[in-house]
Amino acid sequence: RNSEDIDAAEMQRRRLSEAGLRRPSATDIVLNENTDNLMVGQEVWVDGTKHGRIAFIGNVHFAKGEMAGIHLDEPIGKNNGTIGGILYFQTQPKHGIFS
Repeated sequence: RNSEDIDAAEMQRRRLSEAGLRRPSATDIVLNENTDNLMVGQEVWVDGTKHGRIAFIGNVHFAKGEMAGIHLDEPIGKNNGTIGGILYFQTQPKHGIFS
């Protein structure tokens, strides 16, 4: 289906879905309450398989508590550091993920 054939409401639903905003959170539990030991620039592994560096630490509009925005070495992420039109950090497409 061509993008010209999609109405504005459907396009917005797709954008929110891609950003992970349409799906409710599986839990309201804050996974990492102690972010004091994390630093921007620090090397990390996400889920034990995705290597990258922390590019952002702070509160976000789409989850409770502080989150880390990760610049991944490989294009296996979900975003470019922007979620729902809000830029948290800047990286290449598919190189960003929040954890």
